Amino acid sequence: MESPSEWVSKAVNPKLRNGNQPYCASTYRDTNTLVGLDMHRLHAIEDLSAVAQPYYDDRSIDHQYPTYSRVLQQDWRCHGLITVTPKTSKRLRGLASLCEFVRLAGKDGSMIFLGENNPDSDAIVDVSVTIYAHGRDVNFDGGMSLAFASKYIVDAIAGKSGCSSWAVYTAPKGSLMFRSTIDTRVAVIMPTCRQRLAVAA
Repeated sequence: MESPSEWVSKAVNPKLRNGNQPYCASTYRDTNTLVGLDMHRLHAIEDLSAVAQPYYDDRSIDHQYPTYSRVLQQDWRCHGLITVTPKTSKRLRGLASLCEFVRLAGKDGSMIFLGENNPDSDAIVDVSVTIYAHGRDVNFDGGMSLAFASKYIVDAIAGKSGCSSWAVYTAPKGSLMFRSTIDTRVAVIMPTCRQRLAVAA
């Protein structure tokens, strides 16, 4: 199973090291949190033992880190709990290899990932993965018509070994959050750029 730091590092983009967002190129150890982001998604592990001085994993970066806590403190709405098994993880990775984007739907207490390759179209590829929820019925509505990058979904919840359990949340402008019920991992995924602009309009 991947280590916590490996999981967090999936959300950074080393190619941005020499651009105007160098903080996206390395994980960052805040006082009690390990965090990585690329401005489209965020992975964090909270409630770690405190460090006296925050630092980048890449010590050569000397840049103010974004105030990521505002993302985590949005008005999140919980839709239910899902368990991702190794079999489901494999199916999600297969969906991501075929479809660049997914839309989420809920039906009969389950969370459905619908694969598609054009986020500006209503055409859905005939590929889907269903995860049955527990705790309360999954009810995705409103912003859940938005499309998300399938790779980001896979990186967040589809590990290659073991089961994982996640509480699923959405924010008013359409962001998606998975919060682990096993440890303190939390992943936030923004809708695709074109979809996000449509919501803002």
